[in-house]
Amino acid sequence: QTLPGVASGIEGSSAIYVRGGNMGNNLISLDGIPIYGSSHLLGMASVFPSSMIDKTEFFVGGFTSEDANFSASHIKLHSKEGSFTDTTIAFSVSNFLVSGDVSMPIGNKKMSLIASARYSPLGMEYKMIKPLISKSANLPDSISAGVYDVFVRLTYMANPSHKISLTA
Repeated sequence: QTLPGVASGIEGSSAIYVRGGNMGNNLISLDGIPIYGSSHLLGMASVFPSSMIDKTEFFVGGFTSEDANFSASHIKLHSKEGSFTDTTIAFSVSNFLVSGDVSMPIGNKKMSLIASARYSPLGMEYKMIKPLISKSANLPDSISAGVYDVFVRLTYMANPSHKISLTA
């Protein structure tokens, strides 16, 4: 967000403005698939778990016909591949998101799985802090803030130079 001609949106937002274009002029793709609406929680969180992204490419010109008619930029994200040898598990907790990740081989080490699940605990947090807020504030009893996502990628390795992946 600090390259020449690139400006960030308002604080707490994931919007970027490239060379005078608006957010709608940027193409964001994951493994070649265009992604529209690439943020949660009014732009405070990306729909892409950072633990699932392997590489990011940022293009601001020289677009091909594959890039459709976007005029500002193309952000190409490439997802990670699961491990064919080791199992790793990770958990993360913040006030916005609770997440868990797993990467593991399946069967005879010809298949791998990588997965991430995230959930926003904002509704639960609201219930916990509401009694601490003044009763005169006239706040609702609860809020529905059920933001969540799941990312899964299965990869089958036929041989070292030929693989097929399914991403959901």
